[in-house]
Formats: sequence, structure tokens, C-alpha cells
Amino acid sequence: MNPLAVQISLGQVVRRKRSQLGYSQESFAEKVGLHRTYIGAFERGERNLSLHNLIRIANSLNISLSTLLFEAEQQIKEKNLSTMNLFKKLAETIKLLDPSKQKVLLEMAEAMNVEVEHSISSDSDLLVSEFATDFSNRLLIHHATHREKLNKKSFEYAFVAACQAAQKQAQIVDNPSNPGEDVIVESQKFSLKTQSSAKLTSSSPITISKLMEAAWLRDCKTVEHIEQGVKKHVVAHLKQYERILMLRSYNYQNSKIEYALIEIPHELLLKVSDLSVEDFSKRTPRGGSSAKVTEIDINGNSKVAFTLRLDGSVEKIMIIDLALEFCLIHGSWIIPKLYS
Repeated sequence: MNPLAVQISLGQVVRRKRSQLGYSQESFAEKVGLHRTYIGAFERGERNLSLHNLIRIANSLNISLSTLLFEAEQQIKEKNLSTMNLFKKLAETIKLLDPSKQKVLLEMAEAMNVEVEHSISSDSDLLVSEFATDFSNRLLIHHATHREKLNKKSFEYAFVAACQAAQKQAQIVDNPSNPGEDVIVESQKFSLKTQSSAKLTSSSPITISKLMEAAWLRDCKTVEHIEQGVKKHVVAHLKQYERILMLRSYNYQNSKIEYALIEIPHELLLKVSDLSVEDFSKRTPRGGSSAKVTEIDINGNSKVAFTLRLDGSVEKIMIIDLALEFCLIHGSWIIPKLYS
């Protein structure tokens, strides 16, 4: 049996059982007596463990080492059988397609053979190996048939599918009357955003071009009204979900595209509730204004974290120049441009 396959399978079994027992990765690492990043790397299949540490993990899961190894072996056998059935079903399906559809399918299959460079943060609770692999595949499929970078709606479908590949319950909230969360993963509500432009680089600050619509701005005649509107409407909007993820894409070395999955701290954006009237700029003729929100950086210094911009001309709320240092980059993918 392939040692790497066993290593990956062991990590998956441990992650599944840990979740079933209600442990976070951090609390489980503390129970076992190992560092969280060490457990995270093991669960992603990136690190092999000594026999001693495997026994410690099995004990913490209230199972024997033999049971842990048996379940990992059974999972490998089930995946191998599933792969054989998939090959058979794929071959049967191809026979039913006309030549033009077979040609398109071949283009997509060839795209899947392209190598994708990807990295995963050890601090990520989302990007397990199954998620990263599935998301990579969906980026390849997208670029096999599109020149444009992934848009927001496509991101939503790809994100949910990758979560499901990682054995997590996930669904899109497809409700036009609900301006809050976009997807729900294991009961957590996520707002998903995208950012892409020709001048964007990996070090550029984040811009959320539309945090929310703001028809209420037309009724704000003074800065005091604007400050009250932010606390009433913007804060209420932010409280409709728990996490904010942005997929950023930019050109990389001219012949490649880089995607980065970045988490924007929800609690940081909620700091708009602390803004006072004096923090807002003078109301513009079109009913707009802006305010800077500060945060303490890693060196203990207060600095501007982002600017809240209220655009009265198009009645929307924007987040401008959000510093990357306050965000978590869960992972990144670099893929070649499949179209010249």
C-alpha cells in the first residue's frame, strides 16, 4: 500500500473523528499535547507522525491505534473502488456523447493535467487537502472554457463544492431578498467577495467595492444622519453573517493567474459601530461621506486599518484600502493561462 496514501488517509480519519467529538483543531492539539500547526499539517497529509504520537492521538480520540489504522486502510480501499467505478461510468458516458461534446470534454480533461501551484496557510481551518485540490480543479475547468477570471457567483459555487469535497455540509443561500450571507458551511454564515483588476498585485490593499446597497443614504441630510445610518444599517448588515472571504485574482508573470483566498476579520469591520460623528468627512453634494477605522497592529501601534466609504451617487457602502496585515491568507493557487 502506498505510504503517502496511508499518511493522507490517517489525517482525514483523525480530522473526521476529531470533528465528531466536537474538538476544534486547537483544543484537540492541546489535549494530545502537540502544537496546533503540527496537528494541522498531519490532518492535511503533509506530515508523517511517529508511532508514539499516533498512539497519543488515538488515545485522545478514545480509540485504539489498531482501529485508527484499520479505518484509514478501509477508507483507501473504498476510494480505490470508487475510482474504478468512476472510470467505468466516465467511459460509458463518453460513448453516449456526440463528437463535438467529446471534443469539449477532451479540452477540459487536458486542462486538468496542467500543474497548479498552491500553498495552504497552517492557520487555515478551511483549506484541508480535499478542499485545496477540488478548488484547484474547478479553477482549471473554469479557465479551460473562460478567459475571464472567476466572478462572484462562480466563486460561490466553487467554494461550496470544495467544502463538500472536504466532507462539510455547505449550501448556497440563493435568496434575492436576503442581502446577507452568500453561503452556509456547517451552520456558519459566510459572505463571499471577489476582487480583480489589471493593476491589482498580491501586496495591494483590499477593496470591497460593494459591501452593501444603501438606498437609505438619500435620506441622510447631515453627517449626523450618516453616522446614525451606519450604526443602524451597516452594523445590522454585518451581523447577518459571521465570516467574510474574498477571492482575489491577479496576473502573475504575464503567463499565469494567481488566486488568493483571504479572510477579512469580521470583528474588524464591526468597528464601524464605534465611529462618532467627528470621524466622518463632510457630507458631499451627492450625499456621500467617509470615515477611517483604526486598529492596533502587531507592534502595538494604532494605525488606519481601512476606510469606510459611503457613495451617495450610486447608493452603496464600500471598504477601501483594507490593510492585508490584519487579514488571514488561507491559501493561494497559481495556474497557467490556458488561453493566449
